[in-house]
Amino acid sequence: MIQVPFSNLREMFEQKAAEFNRNIFLSFYDDDISFSEFDRRVNRLANALLKLGIGKGDIVCVYANNSPETLVAHFAIVKTRAVSGPINCWWQPPEIKYLLNDSQAKTLIVESCYLSNIEHIRQDCPHLQTIIEISDTPSPGRLNFHQLLEENPPQLQPVEISPEDEVELQKLNEYW
Repeated sequence: MIQVPFSNLREMFEQKAAEFNRNIFLSFYDDDISFSEFDRRVNRLANALLKLGIGKGDIVCVYANNSPETLVAHFAIVKTRAVSGPINCWWQPPEIKYLLNDSQAKTLIVESCYLSNIEHIRQDCPHLQTIIEISDTPSPGRLNFHQLLEENPPQLQPVEISPEDEVELQKLNEYW
């Protein structure tokens, strides 16, 4: 039997962030992010999601390209006991609408370059309450991803996570 020294992803990452503190966790173009800095960013977004009422079992979809923000979003969702729902960047509005409605996603974190696809279907997604836009200048009515990081503390309030909690929702494209 394989012994796993962690009971969940949050515990694993927080222990590794403490252990490797200033070591580089992620390099993305000119941005080198240490383990501890990445963990602070994740905690800031997790605190913002908790303030928005996101919690155990809530679906939060992420529609963004590969970037530090995308990883921050996925880890923050896990730290709130919510379920991360990645959206394939190649999908078209009908496919995205299906996923949002079938999963009953409450929140969407979306990169600004994909916002036009969301605008086409937004009125047909009744469960979607909050849209967080990854942009320096988000559209009216959207929460600013970067501002949420600035406004929230880097220490995460305790959230009990059990090994049975769901982490990620994977949906196959129904049109294939």
